[in-house]
Amino acid sequence: MPPDLLAELRKLQHQRSESSPFANHVEFHTWADKVLPLLSFDPKLQGRFKSMVSATKSARLFEIKQQEIENINSAIGMLNQAITSLEVVSVPHTAGNPTASPSNAIKEWHEKPIGKVGIGLAIAIIAFLAVYVIKSHLGLPL
Repeated sequence: MPPDLLAELRKLQHQRSESSPFANHVEFHTWADKVLPLLSFDPKLQGRFKSMVSATKSARLFEIKQQEIENINSAIGMLNQAITSLEVVSVPHTAGNPTASPSNAIKEWHEKPIGKVGIGLAIAIIAFLAVYVIKSHLGLPL
């Protein structure tokens, strides 16, 4: 993450309000054009932001002013969340050793022989129950 990313996002920060903090839709879209590339550190958030900008444009085209303001506030909120997220990440953790993430723990368990047996047993039980339910439903002898 570039060190000035947080500073750049803070420059663009607004607060939610009952009316749009932008003078017009061009000003909003100019702001959004500056924010969008700065959110590339989180592609999911960047996609949500882009969708909200499109929804804001649609609300304006259909002259639904309240929805337009709600969408603008949502976009502002996404930027504010990104700033908070970056502030949290930049704070160093005091714990000495980070714990393994759940995905790593599952992977480690799966690679052990007992994990493979457990998964195989679970699949066999699910298959047996599926056959039992299907036969019961169709009225076939068990």
